[in-house]
Amino acid sequence: MKEPVKTRGDRYGIISLVDKSGREDGEIQGVITTFTKIDADGNWFDVKNLQDANADDISKISIPENLFPNSKAFYFVFNLKTHKIAVQTYSKGDTFSVNSAARLFEGLAANPTIERKFGDIKINVVQSRASLKKVFGLTSISKIIITIAKPNVDVFDDDFEGKIEKHLEELHSRELELKYTAEKGKSLVISDEIKMVSEPALENGHIRVEGKMNGLPEKRSTADYPKIKQDKYDEEVKSESQAFGDLARNI
Repeated sequence: MKEPVKTRGDRYGIISLVDKSGREDGEIQGVITTFTKIDADGNWFDVKNLQDANADDISKISIPENLFPNSKAFYFVFNLKTHKIAVQTYSKGDTFSVNSAARLFEGLAANPTIERKFGDIKINVVQSRASLKKVFGLTSISKIIITIAKPNVDVFDDDFEGKIEKHLEELHSRELELKYTAEKGKSLVISDEIKMVSEPALENGHIRVEGKMNGLPEKRSTADYPKIKQDKYDEEVKSESQAFGDLARNI
């Protein structure tokens, strides 16, 4: 896929390298390169004279169509069994947000060529397990909405999560939404059952909670707490790509 995807503002991303040497081990590694896409036909500003650039100055600008500035590179690892993608979000002072990564892969999945070959692909951001404590931490909870999407592959075991996957498959349903609404004047109780139903939503869906915190209305979502893992490495012992690969395999 050589078509750049808009990730944020004037930033675009593209998969610039794919390494399939680890395919037998169940993974594909690669590099995502992001860059700034300039609208050459837009207005140009002369900071020296503090005015719009004139036609003569603009005529001197020549940027080849295949060149883009401010490029940054980040590694990724794709697990062929679970269909999970671990993406590097920090490299040598440069950052690539989780939301930008999600938009990149959503754009790639929406490409007609990909859709014809693989069908409808749903991109989900895996959320932190600690996010459950955050969203259920409101002092008063009036509503809980749990959305569980059908995974792109059979990744669940024969347990509760597996039953949800089978249930969605049998009904030809893409996702399941459970809504709990508190009785007037009361707060929902976070039972073990609600926690159990919430678990699969962290990887294939999300949980939204509405209520009050110290008397003030508030809404929270696990989507605001993506799963992020950090580590340090010795550059004299391993390369950046090796360090990221090791970290990605242990998520």
